[in-house]
Amino acid sequence: MAAKESKFSRWLYSRPMLKTWVVVFIVSLVLLAFGLNGIIGHIFPKLDLTHIVSAKTFSAKVRVTVVKLSKLVTIDFIALGIGLLGILMAVRRGTYAFLTIVNPGRKGGYISSVYTQLRLKRGPKIVVLGGASGVAPLLEGLSSYTENISVISFPEETKLLSSLVALSGSNKRMKELLGFRFGVSRLKRESFGALFLGAMRAEAGGLENALDESSRVLSLSGRVVPATFDKIHLALKTERRVRAGGKRCVPEVVLKPSGARVNPEAVRVIYSADALVIGPGGFYEEILPFFLLGGIKEAVVRSKCAKILVSNIMTAKNGIDGNYLSDQVKKVLDHAGHSFLHYCVVSEGQVPEETLVKYSAKGACQVRMDWDEVDKLGVKIIRKKLIRIDDAGLVRHDAQRLGRAVIKAISI
Repeated sequence: MAAKESKFSRWLYSRPMLKTWVVVFIVSLVLLAFGLNGIIGHIFPKLDLTHIVSAKTFSAKVRVTVVKLSKLVTIDFIALGIGLLGILMAVRRGTYAFLTIVNPGRKGGYISSVYTQLRLKRGPKIVVLGGASGVAPLLEGLSSYTENISVISFPEETKLLSSLVALSGSNKRMKELLGFRFGVSRLKRESFGALFLGAMRAEAGGLENALDESSRVLSLSGRVVPATFDKIHLALKTERRVRAGGKRCVPEVVLKPSGARVNPEAVRVIYSADALVIGPGGFYEEILPFFLLGGIKEAVVRSKCAKILVSNIMTAKNGIDGNYLSDQVKKVLDHAGHSFLHYCVVSEGQVPEETLVKYSAKGACQVRMDWDEVDKLGVKIIRKKLIRIDDAGLVRHDAQRLGRAVIKAISI
């Protein structure tokens, strides 16, 4: 869980107190000298333990060793430690203050930037199961609160690139750069992101190293972790089953090969997370396949972190993922085989009628909220107004509001 910031902590990190830190440095230096001088035996007499380790009980060699060691167990050792700590803090904090003074034109912005970076580094560890465009608003919203984000994705180039783009947060120029496609004939089918990732993979010596290096080079808000390194194929199998009201098509996602090996790092980050967020996104393409990997499935269920499902606002085409909120929750729980979810973040409010008409032509509709059914499943609902209509007329989650909703769930 994220620790709350105290006023003193914020003041300590963000105030340009150069004179204060110079004084701290000098005092710490004096304490360091005092401690060293005392330890080598030039100021205070040392604690005499010879009466405890008498000659009748111990040999002369043991007595001499104990007496030498006892010289360190004094106030001088404490002074030495305080002096070292003070010097370290004075150098680090004093550097921030000094840079502010030598560059007064950026005084407020620099200190604000320093504090923001320090706050983001101490943010909660959040793992997101996704890896496609569906989680982009979520990652953009979370990037305002933490940079300790791990996106677990299947090793398909399009999903990996979507995750890297999503981790760029609100950096519009970075998104445009990674998605840029060349106009020349030889490269017109390639994007800059794909070429960059390919070059990084060859240089770093492997996919995992390439993704980590890409996050560092591009200064992204987190990292992408492959769920597996095996070449896999996701297929959607549909069969007809007799249900109340007649026959109905029931889709089932299939992972080939079925014995794909899980990436141990993906399992590790789930166990070490403060929160695990599932969705939003296509259930059969982006969410449910993770539960077909044994290691991922067990880690999701057994991890002690807060577990959150972000509900889709609209259903899939032809409603294959269900028209009700409880349908989405049940699908996740059924594939996990356990009741593990703590929260479900839901968008309340009505999608504009003209937008609903466009979606209905494709067999999609707004997810219907059956609160009572979800409550029976033991999942707490967090309602927020998250609906946003983009320039193309598509329904999206509002990034900042979604980020706040997830952080609120983590902090409960």
